Amino acid sequence: MQKMLLILVAFFSAFSAFSQINKGQFLVGGSGSFSSNDQNNVKSTSVTLSPNAGYFFLNKLAGGVDLTLHNSVSKAGTEKNTMNGYGISPFVRYYVLPASNKINLFAEASYGWAKGKNKYLTHQAYTTTANSYSFSAGPAFFITPNLALEISAGYTQNEYRAKDNGFTSKSKEKLFQAGVGFQIHLGREENSSINH
Repeated sequence: MQKMLLILVAFFSAFSAFSQINKGQFLVGGSGSFSSNDQNNVKSTSVTLSPNAGYFFLNKLAGGVDLTLHNSVSKAGTEKNTMNGYGISPFVRYYVLPASNKINLFAEASYGWAKGKNKYLTHQAYTTTANSYSFSAGPAFFITPNLALEISAGYTQNEYRAKDNGFTSKSKEKLFQAGVGFQIHLGREENSSINH
């Protein structure tokens, strides 16, 4: 285990380059998830894709948008439920340390809106809309100037509004989340000498 850790440290130390977080540069990334469950005679599968893109309006400060596409299917006996949804979340992200650092810290805030439709075999479909507020932060490890491994922790509050047979219901959900992902940074390297 110690040898592996030393190899990783040497690997990351070999890069003396900067990170691409200066004005005029871009970031793109995203995440995806798949889950499958078969428990208590209920079978379910779920797929979510969440690409994102952003632009650095100022050094270390980017704004952008996350898109979300979701599909889930669950079956229990003869009952089948299909849910399709999509969402959009504008975000603002700030990197705390100078661009010359290979390990940086970021903080991100976003507002999201989403809509989904649930379809059943045995009764009428209904729609759900959601508003969300999210804050997250964590370290970004720049493996290369263009590729960062990110670890984040954050808080999200979702507010749901469902319409079913003329009735409207509301609910709230509060989540503490952690995640790991990659972010690709693109742009002109001539801006790299600007570190503040």
